[in-house]
Amino acid sequence: MSPSTYRSLLAVSLVVITWMFVTQAWMVDDAYITLRTVDNFVNGLGLRWNPDERVQVYTHPLWMICLSALYFLTREAFVTTLAFSFVLLLALIALVAARFAREDRWKLFVFLGLLVVSKAFFDFTSSGLENPLTSLLLVAFHVVWLAPTPEALEGRTRRHLGLLTLAALVFVNRIDTLLLCLPAVAWETVSLARALRGRIVRPLLLGTLPATGWIAFSVIYYGMPLPNTAYAKALVDGVGARASWQMGAAYFLNSLEWDPATLAIMALATIRAFACRSRAAILSVGGMLLYLLYVARVGASGTHMSGRFFSAAFVLAALVLVTLLRDWREAAPVCAIAAAFVLLSPGAPLRSQGSSNPQGTEGHGRSGIIDTRFFVHREGAALLSWERGRAWPNHAWYDEGRRFSHGEERVHVGGSGGGLPIGFFGFGAGPSKFVIDELGLADPLLARLPMKKGWQWTGGHFLRDIPDGYEESVRTGGNELRDPDLRAFYEKIRLITRGPIFSADRWKAIVELQTGALDPLLLAYEARQSRQLIGKQGQP
Repeated sequence: MSPSTYRSLLAVSLVVITWMFVTQAWMVDDAYITLRTVDNFVNGLGLRWNPDERVQVYTHPLWMICLSALYFLTREAFVTTLAFSFVLLLALIALVAARFAREDRWKLFVFLGLLVVSKAFFDFTSSGLENPLTSLLLVAFHVVWLAPTPEALEGRTRRHLGLLTLAALVFVNRIDTLLLCLPAVAWETVSLARALRGRIVRPLLLGTLPATGWIAFSVIYYGMPLPNTAYAKALVDGVGARASWQMGAAYFLNSLEWDPATLAIMALATIRAFACRSRAAILSVGGMLLYLLYVARVGASGTHMSGRFFSAAFVLAALVLVTLLRDWREAAPVCAIAAAFVLLSPGAPLRSQGSSNPQGTEGHGRSGIIDTRFFVHREGAALLSWERGRAWPNHAWYDEGRRFSHGEERVHVGGSGGGLPIGFFGFGAGPSKFVIDELGLADPLLARLPMKKGWQWTGGHFLRDIPDGYEESVRTGGNELRDPDLRAFYEKIRLITRGPIFSADRWKAIVELQTGALDPLLLAYEARQSRQLIGKQGQP
């Protein structure tokens, strides 16, 4: 391929991708849960959702840190977040272009062709969630991993340190996406440990510093190693393994129905890796398969957004598949398959612009899964939905939050209209208001309570009963809970999330919470609630 042809194709590709990004760019309600924390942090109120208490409501610390730095400069959330997402997309393209710059430059265009057929990838290239940064970090990791291994031991050591650091950054950006790197980094670590005769502790400590550093900060500041959302969704009481697997199956079937290209490319990459007998590629797709297993068992139960958890795995699959292509004869069938998906799949990003809903389902899928971008475009929080005289996000939930911010009432249960989504509403309400999240995502007490009895849950939506006296407790800043066991448990939570960070009593409470010493209090409360419910049902 001549330099002029390469530059022309690259220019055309960038124009198409820019057009696709601009016409589809949107911001989901969940992104504004993080952005409320960002706003509080930048304005000196700490890394908090409700400034009264230290609670990690975001699942993506590195993404949150990046947004905080940018928000500090612009003091604007909507366009800033979307612009950063677009820059990350361009950085990903530049990284892949650099990978194939010396030879096989045509592979870049095959890679871009695969990206534009995946609804999961392009839906979440914007959205305000961490997917663009995850994709960039994963591509950076696997570009290094899939490259030839240096022969010199010193070169292998530097490579290992780079892989460890990138994997640690992936972890800090979102914990569960580490699975996409885990087999590769584990193999490299064991292999190098043998070559160094076990002298690998120092590079391990240095390379994993971003991850261990964040966990240490999280335990010190929040009193917990995991995000509050993990306790509210992944560790929720009341959802059995069978129900989780069923939700996982529904999530995969939904993708096959609305976005068949995404899973098909993953399957092609897996087949190709094993057919080529490439150990590096097999370990890469091994991470992808491990992650997909996690999505089926745990992840799908934590989201209602179609394709949300397939975006990062798809990028990895596309990179592996393109890397293993040896010439145009092998690339032609892949390109033909991609073109067929564009022509035959109504959900392909090249055909599905703006708020169009090509599935013909009005955005509703099986088991409560929805086409989130479709709804957001229709409701107004999209880049091209801007209206003169209205602030971004152009959404009714944000507007209601702004109205609430001017009222005298300080505490609000739920989001707009008492509904479950709290992101737009909470951001609009501002830091002086306390928003009680009935799903527990932003609430350290409710996150640890069992799901409401009889609640028909959907992905990520596990409703809790608000205990007697909890609203009064929030309003007064005290502990007004009626149940004695729950009151004792809440006192420990208050100490962890509101007490002096380095007090001995707080650290004792942290140890008690993490070791399960406080579990009997919750079990006693749950047993009492069950008896009361049975008693009410038995009344005539």
